[in-house]
Amino acid sequence: MREVVREALIRAVTDFLDPISATLSVRRPGEPLGAIETDESPRVLAAWFDCQELLQRTKEELAELLCRELGRRLVAGGKALPALPAEPVQRLASLLDFACSGNVPPVCVVLDEYDLLFEANEDWPAIAGVEQLFGLFRAIAQRTGRLSLAVIGRDPEYFRRPKMNGIPNPMLGWFTDHWAGPLSKNGMDANEPSSGRIPCAPAWRTVRIHDGRKTQANEGASA
Repeated sequence: MREVVREALIRAVTDFLDPISATLSVRRPGEPLGAIETDESPRVLAAWFDCQELLQRTKEELAELLCRELGRRLVAGGKALPALPAEPVQRLASLLDFACSGNVPPVCVVLDEYDLLFEANEDWPAIAGVEQLFGLFRAIAQRTGRLSLAVIGRDPEYFRRPKMNGIPNPMLGWFTDHWAGPLSKNGMDANEPSSGRIPCAPAWRTVRIHDGRKTQANEGASA
């Protein structure tokens, strides 16, 4: 049930718009990879990352892993990667710029379990500097008009707050949230099912920033 609620809805949309991403989703990250041929041309270049993979919980590790997934998708689409900076955040910026340049489909990066970037306690702190990465996404999205970020999680409040890690929130006013069920929108209690489904997972939302244009991915996510 958790799979249905959290990932499968958005995965279905990105698989429909990007058949190369659909093929990548069933391959292991370390599997040798070349260009993937599909019957239909992608309308979006989608790169997925599950935030549960973060171990060191630093912005550098997050940038490194995002580069890995975006690089895999570019290579699968037949792109030769350019020389990139060694520093992870700079490398991510350069790779996003490269992905958004030329005659290519718009880029959509999907972060599953995005709550894990922020949920904190004394033993599990929020990731320091994560606001810099979200600011980078916003800057490139605004400059190119070809980059979207979709996040999947329990609560969109991290993007609604005035500040993120003590600085002005770069996502404030730049996202649209969509209820994904299976519980009723106001029923965060696990005992309140919706649509006759078994209430074995909390209600989830999908949150997305975009360049201001309504897209098929946005429409599909809100269905």
